[in-house]
Amino acid sequence: MSTASPATALPPDARAALDAVLELMRAGKSDGIAELSGLHEQHPDSTELIGHLAWAMAHAGRYEDSIALCRRYLELQPANIEMRWRLADRLVNLGRWDEAEAAYRAVLAEAPGNEDAAMGVRYVEFVRRRAQGRPRTSHRPERPTPTDRQKENEALNRREFDAGSLRLQSLPPSLYLESTTKCNFYCRTCVKGYGAYHAEDLREPILEKVRSEVLPTNTRISITGFGEPTMAGNFDEILALAIENGSTVHFVTNASLLNFERIEHLTRCPVDIAISIDGATKETFEEIRAGSNFDLVLEKLAMIRKLRDLHVSEFFSRFSFNFVALRRNIDELPDVVRLAHRFGIGHVHVADYAPNENEFDEESLRHEPARANAALDEARRVAAELGVRLSTPVPYEETAAKSSRAKRRPLFSAKDRFAQKCNSPWREPYIHTDGRVSPCCASGQYLGNLNEQSFAQIWNGWRYRLLRWRVHSPIPRHECRVCFVAWGINGGNAANAMAKEGLLVRAWYAGEERFKRFAKRVLAILRRMRGGKAAPAPEPNFYRGRPLTERNRPAEPGR
Repeated sequence: MSTASPATALPPDARAALDAVLELMRAGKSDGIAELSGLHEQHPDSTELIGHLAWAMAHAGRYEDSIALCRRYLELQPANIEMRWRLADRLVNLGRWDEAEAAYRAVLAEAPGNEDAAMGVRYVEFVRRRAQGRPRTSHRPERPTPTDRQKENEALNRREFDAGSLRLQSLPPSLYLESTTKCNFYCRTCVKGYGAYHAEDLREPILEKVRSEVLPTNTRISITGFGEPTMAGNFDEILALAIENGSTVHFVTNASLLNFERIEHLTRCPVDIAISIDGATKETFEEIRAGSNFDLVLEKLAMIRKLRDLHVSEFFSRFSFNFVALRRNIDELPDVVRLAHRFGIGHVHVADYAPNENEFDEESLRHEPARANAALDEARRVAAELGVRLSTPVPYEETAAKSSRAKRRPLFSAKDRFAQKCNSPWREPYIHTDGRVSPCCASGQYLGNLNEQSFAQIWNGWRYRLLRWRVHSPIPRHECRVCFVAWGINGGNAANAMAKEGLLVRAWYAGEERFKRFAKRVLAILRRMRGGKAAPAPEPNFYRGRPLTERNRPAEPGR
């Protein structure tokens, strides 16, 4: 919808009527054409109404009508740059490439820095090159429609979670399927930034097992893992499989490998795509997201905005930002929200940093709760002003931070220690590329292996049942205790919950860690006595965003 200023201000009653129509359109309850057309007849010289109606016509695929409205708008405001490139967008929709390119270039002649016109020219050139090459085979998938089996499983799963059932009849309606562990970045917030590691794509036998045992009841699947999903050799196959299954698809990407071909396809798919943005300036962004190029990411965002403008009649995808909050970038969060608004990104998700037990842990905001809360408040103000949705961790408690440094602690934990209940052990397993199964995206615990068991055996095995009992007990597993995700028991802020722990709980965790180390040594001794050997760890094959070679091998590989 156009945001250009009106040439003729609307009277209060028309303004109220327009706001009501726009609200219906945002909620998907009306295409707005009849209502906007009626208002336009009453106020034919309102460019604001004309802009909204032109967008509604384009959204309905009525491009000739949209072009006529764009031309009428320009009669009233001939110098309006935005409407001139939007007119070119509609010419693109009709395949009138020469006219569209001429219109884009006319805009650039007056406004050389206009991103929308520049990207429009690049897209026209891309389409022409594509027309000279292989025939286009991309098609628009239909919106996912859950089957009766999927609906029944979803409802049963919800009831079993509410009842706290440990053994489930339902299968997980949601799923994390790790498409790859390769990554071309080596971010400082990730353990990939600190040494060589083994990387591989999702193994075909595991994908086939997921297809037959898990997908029939699945309604949402995240194809993100411990890597950049678009690097997976079978990324397109996994994406198509998930969409054909009727699942809503999600993945997190650094956007570096996106191009017109891939964005155009994703724009037309029912996919939720989160782009990792950890700073609003080149210096901060590239310092945290090592191996990145901030200018390149801005270019990809401009591509996304342009293709969503062009394919307004058929885009299904939703884009968002993921922001890992740190001491060195939290003051840039309001500008990240402004960046989202600039590129038409409707949602910014803020995550607390998960410590990796290295020097970068000093960047955790739990060390400066007052500063963190002030920046979050400012970001919320900016988000409300611009109409961007902002999701943040629960506020950092300054009193909790002080008590965490105090020498004396109470014997018992506070009753309000946890912010909420977590449904991950009931709802969303994480399946690794090699077939191991974890309870969620934030846990390193392995509950079984699809190479050795069926998924149903793992799903109701004793490890899963014990986890479901522990997660809402006073002594959840250590991974849950330090969980940073917004839907976990800590509400996205582990520091608050840990500061409310009593001495008994702290003693439990200290003893549990010692017992685990002792148990590992005993098992290793028993294995040697029986003549067995532990499975060797895979050899590292990736380092600093590239395949590991003798030339780029670190001094201490695998450290």
